[in-house]
Amino acid sequence: MKKIKTPPWPKGMKRTPQRLAVWHELTETRSPRSAQEIYEKLRDIDSGYCLSTVYRILEAFEKHGVVMCNRPADRRTAIFALTTEPNSHYAICMQCNSILPIDGCPYELQPPQVSDGNFHVTGHRFELLGYCDDCFKKKVADPDAIY
Repeated sequence: MKKIKTPPWPKGMKRTPQRLAVWHELTETRSPRSAQEIYEKLRDIDSGYCLSTVYRILEAFEKHGVVMCNRPADRRTAIFALTTEPNSHYAICMQCNSILPIDGCPYELQPPQVSDGNFHVTGHRFELLGYCDDCFKKKVADPDAIY
């Protein structure tokens, strides 16, 4: 997997140990993660972290434009990722909830037309739902299993 380009630290934002720890967790992966996942990783390193602190840090990063927040339709919690690319989309496994980035943007290839034309698109979200290879193999091997 290629190394992602890390955006610069937000101007005017103080570099606290907790913010740096969350920043480090975000730069370690290309896949978006929930605040809970980041919190659990940090808690394993230092029990002094609170989930609410992780959320506040992620929200501050989002306000400064270095983190994007996405709320996929099939997940209960939001996911966060560095804004390495302004237009990122994902495939989400419906079994294990793994999240994989999609190369390119289908919207840019063929923008859809709104039927009456009286609508001005200002943004979009695109996600694919399905099964990762591991979960698909399990599903094929045992089609009667509940997934």
